[in-house]
Amino acid sequence: MTTKTGKALLSVLAVLVAIGLLASVGVIIKNKFSEKELPVYVIDTPEMKNETGSQANASKFTFKLEPIVSQGKNETLKIKNLEVKDSGTTWIYWTWENPENENFGKCMIYINDRNVKNTTREYYNATNLNPGTNNTIKICVVDKYGVKQSECVSSSAMTLEGRDTAPPSPIDNLAVESKTTTSIKWTWTNPSESDFDKAIVYINGINVKNTTENYYEAKGLAQNTIYTITVHTMDTEGNINTQNVTNSTRTCLDVCSFGKCRTYCV
Repeated sequence: MTTKTGKALLSVLAVLVAIGLLASVGVIIKNKFSEKELPVYVIDTPEMKNETGSQANASKFTFKLEPIVSQGKNETLKIKNLEVKDSGTTWIYWTWENPENENFGKCMIYINDRNVKNTTREYYNATNLNPGTNNTIKICVVDKYGVKQSECVSSSAMTLEGRDTAPPSPIDNLAVESKTTTSIKWTWTNPSESDFDKAIVYINGINVKNTTENYYEAKGLAQNTIYTITVHTMDTEGNINTQNVTNSTRTCLDVCSFGKCRTYCV
């Protein structure tokens, strides 16, 4: 390879490296110039001697950077035409249209501020509502990147008048608070509905108490034995939610040796 050819190749390589470096900072340039016209760059190659030994004209490369668009950003996505199609004493059926956008992911559905379902469908039937009550659905769109949109769409509607036949919600957060060799105390969170009446408590399948409290302490138990609590709920109209909310645990064990006893709880 001649010296002249080598210098020419080095010049071309320098131009390619320069172009690559400028392209890599395209995001910075985009942020700086926002939506304004982006600058035009000119790169000069070094002068080289031709075969006669005189200086050859330098070459100029002119190019313009194009703005780089983040794929994770898009306009706010919202559903449209949210409306009630039908309703009863304990249910309301809503329909809507999802965004016609390739970035659409799914809808997060809230009934009375409680997230009840995430779906790509264009309908939802809210059930277990009380007769003659106002209920609100709110639908927030999540895009395909997992970003929840800031603007949601809401609609409120009344259920029909009639006898309440909807059971209350089940209890929540059932857990063991304390236990000994002969007792276990459980606690939970009662439903927030205004018509909630009482919790129906079972120990090993036997109904031991109906209570408005949010705890139950079973006493007189055998040590080192597993006991299971099951709780149902009832409202003021006598509707019972038979969903089994359960928790099983073992009573503690006393181990005595040489007149000294130690209690072990698992």
